[in-house]
Amino acid sequence: MTCSAAGAVVKKSLMEEPTCYPTFSLCYSLLFGRLSKSCPVRTEYRSGPSLSWADALSRSASLKAAILVVALLSAPHVNSQSIDEVAEDILHSDLPIFGRGGENEWPQHFYDDGSFGCTSRVAFGDWSFRKRGAAVEDNVLWYRFSNYGVFHCWANTYRAYERDKLDGADSHPSFFALLDRASVNGHDVELWTVQIGARPGSEYVLLSRTPAEGLIDTFTVLQTACPRANVRDAGSLDILLTRYCIVASRGELSRLARRMAQRPPLGTLTRVRADDKTKDEILE
Repeated sequence: MTCSAAGAVVKKSLMEEPTCYPTFSLCYSLLFGRLSKSCPVRTEYRSGPSLSWADALSRSASLKAAILVVALLSAPHVNSQSIDEVAEDILHSDLPIFGRGGENEWPQHFYDDGSFGCTSRVAFGDWSFRKRGAAVEDNVLWYRFSNYGVFHCWANTYRAYERDKLDGADSHPSFFALLDRASVNGHDVELWTVQIGARPGSEYVLLSRTPAEGLIDTFTVLQTACPRANVRDAGSLDILLTRYCIVASRGELSRLARRMAQRPPLGTLTRVRADDKTKDEILE
């Protein structure tokens, strides 16, 4: 006689009923809701009493529990991230955090004798972002920051992978904000962010720089390793990623920037003058 259940070890005696035990594949299938009917059957000849499926499954409960523990411990957690990995989580807030005229937010209004308008500590123009360690021939990500107007103060941000494509890129209302000051390896740094977009919500890039007077034309771009509690992830849609990091306050951004400032930088964001060319453009 044979045991008809797929995935069972059949212990068969010439004189007695077979004794059937669920195999690892069956327990794994039961555990994860995938009961396969095409598992191979392995047969051993050994005398012994018969065992019902109910008893077999009951006896395998400890095995299923062990498998579950192993699976949970060995599988990488969707929210975990090694400190050695380069972290590039997208930072997103449901509602904009900046843009209400704070002292350390730019652009901002100014009023002088007989004049008014918008002023910024961060230079307007074309900026190039290059990752740390990138080869000269690698493409850069281009940003264009421009002043919106005189009565309403914000920066329009455009992004493209080629500089000449910035003219046709979508614009997003943006603000630069000085988050905090910190000491990194004995050196004072300013921690900044640029908030990009207003509806629905905003995206953030974490930045740092050495304190200095005058117009700002270069930043260090920080990594973004999202705290586990802030991760939102619905898994991949085919090859499309859904993971991002939710932030809700200036304090959360500041704390994250302090942590990220201790890591190697992600890259640099540098203003390129209208009559200047990058190394890539020179090679062309």
